[in-house]
Amino acid sequence: MWRNRFGTSLCLSLLLLMSAGAVSSCGGGSGSLNNTPPPATPTVSLTANATSIVSGQSSTLTWSSTGASSCAATDSWSGPEAISGSTNITPTATGTAAYTLTCTGAGGMQSATVNINVKPNVSPSPSPSTITFDAPGAGTVAGQVPLPQGTFPYAINETGAIGGDFQDANNVLHGFFRAADGLIVAFDAPGAGIGAFQGTQGFAINSEGAIVGKMIDAGYVPHGMLRASDGTITTFDAPGAGTGADQGSVAMNIGPGGVIAGIYLDVNDVVHTFLRAPDGAITPIDVPEAGTGAFQGTAVCGVDCLNPQGAIVGYFIDRNNVNHGFLRAPDGVIVAFDAPGAGTGAGQGTFALGINGVGVIAGSYLDANNVYHGFARNPDGTMTVVDVPGAGTGSSLGTLPSSINSQGAITGQYLDGNNVTHGFLRDEYGTITTFDVPAAGTASNRGTTPASNIDSNAITGWYTDASGLYHGFLRTG
Repeated sequence: MWRNRFGTSLCLSLLLLMSAGAVSSCGGGSGSLNNTPPPATPTVSLTANATSIVSGQSSTLTWSSTGASSCAATDSWSGPEAISGSTNITPTATGTAAYTLTCTGAGGMQSATVNINVKPNVSPSPSPSTITFDAPGAGTVAGQVPLPQGTFPYAINETGAIGGDFQDANNVLHGFFRAADGLIVAFDAPGAGIGAFQGTQGFAINSEGAIVGKMIDAGYVPHGMLRASDGTITTFDAPGAGTGADQGSVAMNIGPGGVIAGIYLDVNDVVHTFLRAPDGAITPIDVPEAGTGAFQGTAVCGVDCLNPQGAIVGYFIDRNNVNHGFLRAPDGVIVAFDAPGAGTGAGQGTFALGINGVGVIAGSYLDANNVYHGFARNPDGTMTVVDVPGAGTGSSLGTLPSSINSQGAITGQYLDGNNVTHGFLRDEYGTITTFDVPAAGTASNRGTTPASNIDSNAITGWYTDASGLYHGFLRTG
């Protein structure tokens, strides 16, 4: 009983009093005191002198370790390695290459990883070339309001076909299809008005060559318009669309197979988005937080705001007239978002302006000082601000993306400090190239306006010449 109750305390007392030696007959046991500390856990340091290279280029990995007796390489390299050293690696596969080194010693093991971004080794391409064109019958009166005369290409598909519209000398609007060989075919939707600022407009084209837009009747009421690849034209109205002047329906996007996204204004001038299936069935779409006053509501953007998977992007205007971006997934789930730095005053906010097949969204936002900035939003919601060097920083100036291709390259316009418009292309790696159509004017309210790009980085849009007349352009290469 005495040993069971007090034996442990007596052993601890003996241990505290003794600096070294044997302890025996304590609690009936025996042992020795060892003051040697346990082995330390190894340390590993691994670095690369270049963490972003082109496929075929080399980077030097350098490493060192302490407390280790062996090291092994894994992931993008393999095999045993010395506990310190360096080596040159030359990855060929594009993407992110991970290099991990694990060192082992008596105290355990430790790992370090370095990631290297490997870009494609693209052969230098020929210098881009630009051609200009005018639709036959386009008007030649410059500087006219509210709608100027001239030629307006809005969209290009992967075959190089372009859809758009032109305004003639009598200010009547007509749609056009421009084939890859340059042949332009004008078209008018049945029922289109023939008065000034009435007629037919084309806004988007799909891979099959079908074009959507609007038909404006004699009462200035818009109706959705679909021109099939065989030239057959169908008009339609979203249920609930108003029938007053400037109300009605507008088709803004067309996907593979003929799915259409667009907008309509109801009798109270509230904006709604719709999705039209190939069989003609129409589904209305409203973001829950959208305002319900006149010219508030939910607006899908145009040209490439409906991706092949059926996701839709655009913006909605809340009850305080502030704009917010939205994404509607193919399953109907809606996500609202705001770009960091977006203003919160009336007319300010975030505008989603395009989405590609992997879910990257291009758009713009208007900050508290009314300056425009571009952005790229990844599928995980992270955003990168896009500001073109040379863009103006005054009110209503800045960077305005308009389209994104399947690789993530973004095109659009920027307005400089003199209110002159210039084109830009931001590739999927973030490199920005600026350009101007040689014939574009250089005064205020003149310049180059890209509208749409494809994977070959062909870009179409329009430019304003020195007199203020609008013409189409196609930039390739």
